[in-house]
Amino acid sequence: MRELSLSVRSIRGETKRVKLTTHFGEPVMVEERPIEVAKIPVNGDELHQCILIHPRYAPNAQKITVRGLRMGRTIDVLLDKTFSFEGQEYGVMNFKGVGARAFEDMTIQLKRWYSRGNWMENGRLDNRNRIWGAHIASGAREELECRILRILEIPEIPIIAVNEVPREGLTIWKNYKIVPSLAQLVRLEQTNIRLSYLDVKRFGDDVAGLVEPEKLGRMDGKMIAKQLELAKEGRMVVFDGLVDENRFVDGAMTDRENFTLCDFNPAACSRPVGIRRAGHFGMNNGKSLDFIQEIYRSSARVTNWQHSGLFQTYLRALGRELAVDLADHTKLIDWCRAQYDMMVPQSS
Repeated sequence: MRELSLSVRSIRGETKRVKLTTHFGEPVMVEERPIEVAKIPVNGDELHQCILIHPRYAPNAQKITVRGLRMGRTIDVLLDKTFSFEGQEYGVMNFKGVGARAFEDMTIQLKRWYSRGNWMENGRLDNRNRIWGAHIASGAREELECRILRILEIPEIPIIAVNEVPREGLTIWKNYKIVPSLAQLVRLEQTNIRLSYLDVKRFGDDVAGLVEPEKLGRMDGKMIAKQLELAKEGRMVVFDGLVDENRFVDGAMTDRENFTLCDFNPAACSRPVGIRRAGHFGMNNGKSLDFIQEIYRSSARVTNWQHSGLFQTYLRALGRELAVDLADHTKLIDWCRAQYDMMVPQSS
């Protein structure tokens, strides 16, 4: 893989340089300049036992410099040596809830929400019960304990810790008497490059070249088959979001909070459903094919990024897992819909 660098513009109009490179043999994105953070021990002195926060919020805490990438409300830290977990080696440690970008990097706001270039003063939470840049502790623990992806055999990055943000010594709590407890999730990654980074056209082709269509097809086939198995049991996977924003180029998923296991009635699936980019998946029976469609849509997009040969390789691997000929891309949804139709009791 070739190394390259590009400029990313912040909300304030500032730019930072981000490099596409490798780390312990895996592709990663990393900011060219080191990042200074405050490291606060919570459950021990090891990095995964601490919280990381911008030094402005912890003036008396230990300051460390890391190589990493800030994105959303997370920071990826490139480790000096790999971290072993359940037989796998990981070179990147991700901290979720460290602060997000709005005028300043790694911003946490307890009483305001940032949207469309302005701070909104009418409440600290958005309509999904989130705090700007942070993670509510109860939600972090629920995400840690969620087993849906493991039950469904969907590959994911592991969560190894939930560290609660201390009340003492941090300025984020200043002037706020009643606020929910906050925590940071600590996760492990082999690569930190998500499929959504294809949207950055300046290096989209290079990122697309990191995806293995055969591997992705096998993974998707197993996920789709599991969704159909669940449907026969009257259950289904609900996914809230866009798959390519929650999936890495090696196929692993992230953000368990976006997955739910719900009751399902296959009789509600008979209406035609086209492949589309939706923002919310499966919250009612009429959208029961949406998770399957979104898996397929995101993978079809990346495997077709360079040339159709990649897409055909993906389709063949997907078809082998499902034991169906998918020479034509339109056949997948038609085939899935037919499986649902066979689950619907026939009237006499």
